[in-house]
Amino acid sequence: MWITQPGRRALLSGLVSMSEREEIPSPLHARQRPGEDTDAARLIDQMVPPQLRGVPALAILWLDDEGGVVQPIMIDDVGDEVLQDALPAGLVTFAAMVGAADGRVVLARVRPGLPFLTAADRAWRTYAETLFGELLTEVLLVTPDLVRRVAAPERRTA
Repeated sequence: MWITQPGRRALLSGLVSMSEREEIPSPLHARQRPGEDTDAARLIDQMVPPQLRGVPALAILWLDDEGGVVQPIMIDDVGDEVLQDALPAGLVTFAAMVGAADGRVVLARVRPGLPFLTAADRAWRTYAETLFGELLTEVLLVTPDLVRRVAAPERRTA
């Protein structure tokens, strides 16, 4: 599923199925992507084509209770200003649907720049935790060079 914000032209008309994408070699694989060797990181790496890696977006994997992909979703033109707004009703409804189906979610923030974690990347992690709660299995960062995990902040106890 490809979701385009109003006023934006989708860079792709849709997503190629995951099995078809796996057969298409990516010229960027020589750069040792993904940086994290998890199934979710590999799927996100296949899902987000090189030409979209410099465009702020969200990539979401809806997983079933066994970890299989139910639906990959791309939402383009999602900048950091979203973090200041209330949670979008559409994403809240989506989270409820995933929960009702005993599913799980992987959220990936797509942004230009270097793959070093920023304060905004960590804010997206908090945003995803607020939105999806226990349904969230992994948060990833996608940059032009690689896919990497955004770990949960360490909780310090006194």
